[in-house]
Amino acid sequence: MKPIFYIALSIVLPLHCLAQQLSLDMKININLVHCSMNEAIKQIANKTGVSFSFTDDIFTDNQLLTYKSDDTKLETVLNDVFQKNHIEWLVYQNNIILRKEKLIKSEYRIKGKVVESDKSKGIPFASLSLLKSNQGVICNEFGLFEISVLENHINDSIEISSVGFIKRRIAIKELLKSTQNTLSLTEKTETIDPVIVCARDYRTETLGNDAFFPMGTLYLDTHGQQTALFIENTKERTGEINSVEFYLSKKGNLAAPFRVHIYKLDSIGNKPGDDLLDESVVVKPKAENGWFTVDLSQFHLDIPAKGFFVAMEGVYPSVSIDRKDTAVIFTDDSDDFDETPSIVSYGQKIGYSKSHKGKSNTWHYSLSHTWFQLRKNNFGVMITADIRYLKKRKTHKPNDKTF
Repeated sequence: MKPIFYIALSIVLPLHCLAQQLSLDMKININLVHCSMNEAIKQIANKTGVSFSFTDDIFTDNQLLTYKSDDTKLETVLNDVFQKNHIEWLVYQNNIILRKEKLIKSEYRIKGKVVESDKSKGIPFASLSLLKSNQGVICNEFGLFEISVLENHINDSIEISSVGFIKRRIAIKELLKSTQNTLSLTEKTETIDPVIVCARDYRTETLGNDAFFPMGTLYLDTHGQQTALFIENTKERTGEINSVEFYLSKKGNLAAPFRVHIYKLDSIGNKPGDDLLDESVVVKPKAENGWFTVDLSQFHLDIPAKGFFVAMEGVYPSVSIDRKDTAVIFTDDSDDFDETPSIVSYGQKIGYSKSHKGKSNTWHYSLSHTWFQLRKNNFGVMITADIRYLKKRKTHKPNDKTF
């Protein structure tokens, strides 16, 4: 159990500007000349102090804007810039969420529930992904899902998976025959050969940043956004990664689920490389702040000799993007999906502290699908990993005495 201390004043360092009190009646001046949607959002955010949540896939390729407003209400600007370009916007807790219009003629919407084969109980956060593209979504905590499929993908199939269950594939055309699909998964049972293990031969060790208290917090306020800590294997341990821990701040949405990643070190850029987890691991913490542990022992992940990254990814509602930036829909069990769910949960805030020895091992993943570091802020996010490794036996020199 890690000791936790609290201080009355903490510094909050968000990855995006913190939203001020939002008023759609505020008037702004803005001049956009052949700007991308990303640049337009940045300019509006700078003018108003408002935070936006969105994913790049809602924008069409090479979509450029030319727009000018003088002393115009924010609501009018948002309608002109987004709604006229087939992008919906809504306000939630001083944030503006951007998303595609619900449906276009060339899209089909598939709804349903993923359940255990012998029960009607939904499987929380099961993953659905198209086999021939990178599109995919994650169910909500009740197993409910909704995914939009383009017309040119209707000959594809969807793979349904969840940790502890056998993967299943089903043709999209089959799913389109029903307005409400119930997809069952069978629990996976694995038989392994017996192994005699002596507890005295193994040790456990905690690696990473297990600081006593945070000096501030990072907010994963946009879907697909990630923060990762590089964990060095300085002693060249050989063994497995048993679990990972994240320090969750009470300033965030403690009930919000997030996805866990374990990345190899990319030897070229010293940034996160391939994901060692071949399944989507989405967890929903209890509503308690402090250290939250995720058990990974069932995956038998070898400790990389050069170290590894542990990352937290925010997942958000009604968004469909690729398998690395999977999506989630939040709703309650009675929602029939006739309308886009109105209940929106925002993400976790993870604690950070000053980096040990002045080294910056924290990396961030942006919506432009790029890993980067905040060079001017030399801090480390509070993430640890518990490893289990085989002790090295001492070798005894042979007795040189002769008889």
